[in-house]
Amino acid sequence: MTNDTCSVEVCDRTADKGSWCQGHAKRHSDGREMNTPIRRSSPHRKPYIERLLDNVNTTDPDNCWEWQGHTRQRKKNQLSYGRMTYVKDGRKTEYVHVISFELHNGRRVKPHLEIRHLCNNPKCVNPDHIVEGTRLENVQDSVRAGTHYSYFRDGPMEDY
Repeated sequence: MTNDTCSVEVCDRTADKGSWCQGHAKRHSDGREMNTPIRRSSPHRKPYIERLLDNVNTTDPDNCWEWQGHTRQRKKNQLSYGRMTYVKDGRKTEYVHVISFELHNGRRVKPHLEIRHLCNNPKCVNPDHIVEGTRLENVQDSVRAGTHYSYFRDGPMEDY
């Protein structure tokens, strides 16, 4: 392995595959264009804390801070939770309410616990509306709210 730079003129990455960087070596083996720069591996320029706060409206501390970014909805009637990819201890995709809890509490969620929404709004990341709890407590919350989803049914309980 060498510490020289990639031999492709537009690239300043370290060469580790002969005279090319890993990205240009892959391009060469695939028969693709070599004279374009390789995109940096960092998926996001801003720190994930800023990206989280950029995607919520925090002007009213008492109301829900709804996530305006990407959400994942698995089934038609299932509620959608915000998700965000960030780099901390390796690249990771996590639910934004979990990230918000960890940021505002300065610690990770305890093992075998999950984050409950007291407001029953899956897009909410307001730290006053989310707490740690057991799986049973979380399911009981959703049953009380009428939004419990089961894979054995087609949708939330209010459909039945």
